[in-house]
Amino acid sequence: MAGRFEGRVALVTGSTQGLGRALLLQLADEGLAGAVVTGRNAERGAAVCDELSALGCEAIFVAAELDSVDDIDALVAAADDRFGRVDHLANCAAVTDRGDVWTTTADFWDWMMAVNVRAPFLLIQGVARIARNPGWMDTPGEDLIQRKYHDGGDDWLERAEAERPFGRLIKTDELARTLAFVLSDDAGMMTGSIIDYDQTVLGTGSGEVPPPRRQEDIG
Repeated sequence: MAGRFEGRVALVTGSTQGLGRALLLQLADEGLAGAVVTGRNAERGAAVCDELSALGCEAIFVAAELDSVDDIDALVAAADDRFGRVDHLANCAAVTDRGDVWTTTADFWDWMMAVNVRAPFLLIQGVARIARNPGWMDTPGEDLIQRKYHDGGDDWLERAEAERPFGRLIKTDELARTLAFVLSDDAGMMTGSIIDYDQTVLGTGSGEVPPPRRQEDIG
């Protein structure tokens, strides 16, 4: 599996320790070219950057409090300024403090929701702005649809792929590899999961995707 992430850039929250750090080291071991390390501890962040550099991965540390919208904006901007792209975003940071129905305060609630819910959304939104706007799958059936209903012509695929963030439509063999992983023991305890396998980021607009077929075209 060496080289699976060659040339890619990843932004991983909570990456000064624990799962986030382990994920970046795994990606770097498989060829990751650039990494944005983030957390609250600059000393640990610098240490992780050194580990990644030793694996040949250029890394920067950006201190961020994820309950701060300004810090999140600065984190995305730093990734964009340094690398000009983000291929992978992993929201590994989370607040795991405890509270109960009798003692949880409004401030505690707001802080936990800001870090665990709002921050992942804002980071997805920020990264989506760097890498919009997505596409669809290259199949014989899609080729037929494009030619029959959209006057696609012989060059529809070339034109469509030129506008995609990854420079291509999804290929059947790459999705097949993902499905094989999910079906294998390598997927561990992953059950009942929804994998949004698309270049599209939901909620970022309609994008240039094929319109649905009209009922009169079908019947």
